[in-house]
Amino acid sequence: MKGIFGWLSDHYEWIVDFTGQIRRADIKKAKVSSAIGYIFFFVPMIFHGDNQFARFHCNQSLLNLALSTIIAVLLGMIPYAGPYLMALQEVLCLIWMIRGIIFAFRGKAVSIPLVGWLTIVPYRYPGQ
Repeated sequence: MKGIFGWLSDHYEWIVDFTGQIRRADIKKAKVSSAIGYIFFFVPMIFHGDNQFARFHCNQSLLNLALSTIIAVLLGMIPYAGPYLMALQEVLCLIWMIRGIIFAFRGKAVSIPLVGWLTIVPYRYPGQ
């Protein structure tokens, strides 16, 4: 027996790395704006609208913001424990944001664990 997450780990990649699928020229151009995009998600789209690397990090940033908001609202409905769970969840989203900034500066396109495969801002071109 592989444990409680055995089946799940066989059928799902916990961390997805898209760095190999993005052109090196795109990565070089958009490192700084992609890192800033984790604070203001629209910055990469303003400066590098058709750059895959910028669009990837814009998607991850917007996904982090959306999940943070949705989960905070749902946890806020829980009496007594809700505010404490919300604080814990916000710390987790802050860690994901810092992690994304570090990966953007390093030129890596690594998604948020578990939910990073979701796409809000499309970053793949047709045929990829």
